[in-house]
Amino acid sequence: GARLQAEYRNLVSGLVDRGLLDSNPSEGAGELASNVLGPDVIEEAVPGNIRRAEHFVAFLRKVVEHLKARLRTVASPTGGVTSETPLAFLHRM
Repeated sequence: GARLQAEYRNLVSGLVDRGLLDSNPSEGAGELASNVLGPDVIEEAVPGNIRRAEHFVAFLRKVVEHLKARLRTVASPTGGVTSETPLAFLHRM
Protein backbone atom coordinates (compact mmCIF):
# COMPACT_ATOMS: atom_id res chain seq x y z
CA GLY A 1 0.00 0.00 0.00
CA ALA A 2 2.73 2.52 0.92
CA ARG A 3 4.65 1.90 -2.29
CA LEU A 4 1.49 2.43 -4.35
CA GLN A 5 0.69 5.67 -2.49
CA ALA A 6 4.24 6.95 -3.07
CA GLU A 7 4.01 6.15 -6.77
CA TYR A 8 0.63 7.91 -6.97
CA ARG A 9 2.01 11.04 -5.25
CA ASN A 10 4.97 10.98 -7.66
CA LEU A 11 2.59 10.75 -10.64
CA VAL A 12 0.37 13.57 -9.38
CA SER A 13 3.32 15.86 -8.63
CA GLY A 14 4.70 15.22 -12.13
CA LEU A 15 1.34 16.17 -13.66
CA VAL A 16 1.18 19.31 -11.52
CA ASP A 17 4.74 20.28 -12.51
CA ARG A 18 3.86 19.97 -16.20
CA GLY A 19 0.68 22.01 -15.77
CA LEU A 20 -1.58 19.10 -16.67
CA LEU A 21 -3.27 18.95 -13.29
CA ASP A 22 -4.68 21.77 -11.19
CA SER A 23 -2.86 21.89 -7.87
CA ASN A 24 -5.58 23.88 -6.04
CA PRO A 25 -6.42 21.65 -3.02
CA SER A 26 -9.76 23.40 -2.40
CA GLU A 27 -11.18 21.73 -5.53
CA GLY A 28 -10.53 18.16 -4.39
CA ALA A 29 -8.29 15.97 -6.50
CA GLY A 30 -7.88 18.55 -9.26
CA GLU A 31 -8.92 18.53 -12.86
CA LEU A 32 -7.07 17.59 -16.01
CA ALA A 33 -6.11 20.49 -18.20
CA SER A 34 -5.70 20.58 -21.96
CA ASN A 35 -3.16 22.46 -24.01
CA VAL A 36 -5.17 21.92 -27.19
CA LEU A 37 -8.86 22.18 -26.33
CA GLY A 38 -10.52 25.24 -24.89
CA PRO A 39 -12.36 25.09 -21.56
CA ASP A 40 -15.75 25.36 -23.27
CA VAL A 41 -15.04 22.22 -25.32
CA ILE A 42 -13.73 20.31 -22.30
CA GLU A 43 -16.79 21.10 -20.20
CA GLU A 44 -19.27 20.40 -23.01
CA ALA A 45 -21.35 17.34 -22.21
CA VAL A 46 -21.39 14.26 -24.39
CA PRO A 47 -24.83 13.83 -25.97
CA GLY A 48 -26.99 11.56 -23.85
CA ASN A 49 -27.80 9.16 -26.65
CA ILE A 50 -24.12 8.15 -27.04
CA ARG A 51 -22.90 8.63 -23.47
CA ARG A 52 -22.83 4.90 -22.68
CA ALA A 53 -20.44 2.65 -24.58
CA GLU A 54 -23.20 0.31 -25.80
CA HIS A 55 -25.17 3.19 -27.29
CA PHE A 56 -22.08 4.68 -28.93
CA VAL A 57 -21.12 1.34 -30.50
CA ALA A 58 -24.70 0.81 -31.71
CA PHE A 59 -24.65 4.28 -33.27
CA LEU A 60 -21.33 3.56 -35.02
CA ARG A 61 -22.69 0.25 -36.34
CA LYS A 62 -25.68 2.09 -37.79
CA VAL A 63 -23.36 4.60 -39.50
CA VAL A 64 -21.17 1.81 -40.93
CA GLU A 65 -24.19 -0.11 -42.24
CA HIS A 66 -25.53 3.06 -43.86
CA LEU A 67 -22.15 3.72 -45.49
CA LYS A 68 -21.98 0.12 -46.76
CA ALA A 69 -25.43 0.47 -48.32
CA ARG A 70 -24.45 3.80 -49.92
CA LEU A 71 -21.25 2.27 -51.33
CA ARG A 72 -23.22 -0.63 -52.82
CA THR A 73 -25.54 1.81 -54.61
CA VAL A 74 -22.61 3.87 -55.93
CA ALA A 75 -20.92 0.71 -57.25
CA SER A 76 -24.06 -0.44 -59.07
CA PRO A 77 -24.33 0.21 -62.84
CA THR A 78 -27.00 2.88 -62.37
CA GLY A 79 -25.36 4.43 -59.29
CA GLY A 80 -23.31 7.58 -59.10
CA VAL A 81 -21.48 9.75 -56.63
CA THR A 82 -23.60 12.41 -54.97
CA SER A 83 -22.66 15.27 -52.71
CA GLU A 84 -24.83 16.08 -49.73
CA THR A 85 -24.72 18.10 -46.54
CA PRO A 86 -24.12 16.44 -43.16
CA LEU A 87 -27.76 17.10 -42.25
CA ALA A 88 -28.96 15.36 -45.41
CA PHE A 89 -26.63 12.45 -44.68
CA LEU A 90 -28.07 12.04 -41.17
CA HIS A 91 -31.60 12.38 -42.50
CA ARG A 92 -31.04 9.52 -44.98
CA MET A 93 -29.82 7.26 -42.18
